[in-house]
Amino acid sequence: MLGLATMVYEASVAYAGKRRQFGGPIARFQAIQHMLADMAAALWACESMIAQTAALADSSADLRMKAAACKLFVSERCFEVADKAVQIHGNVGVTRHHPVEQAFRKLRMFRIFTGTSEIQRNTIARAILEPAA
Repeated sequence: MLGLATMVYEASVAYAGKRRQFGGPIARFQAIQHMLADMAAALWACESMIAQTAALADSSADLRMKAAACKLFVSERCFEVADKAVQIHGNVGVTRHHPVEQAFRKLRMFRIFTGTSEIQRNTIARAILEPAA
């Protein structure tokens, strides 16, 4: 998921620099800049969360809640990155077989078959509430 999201982010940065509208690149528009900034921040958060979860796994820590939280957060943020990439690319971003369109569909699919967000939330809630029970 992170690899696909990173790919569409990098494609969006490149596209924003070369796509011209109203006499200049669309990268000069604040709305595009904000989407790119949100994408960069989300990817950094995902990378950090994945690294922290991996470090916990290496230390044999109980990962039940944290792995579910990582899967939930990363899958939803990566899909949001792809959604912004489609927005930046416009019509090109929804063209069948375009890399951004393919990544968008795959990232949406990954949110389902790798364990839905609702299932991840159930796992997190059980881990949080179990000690109180």
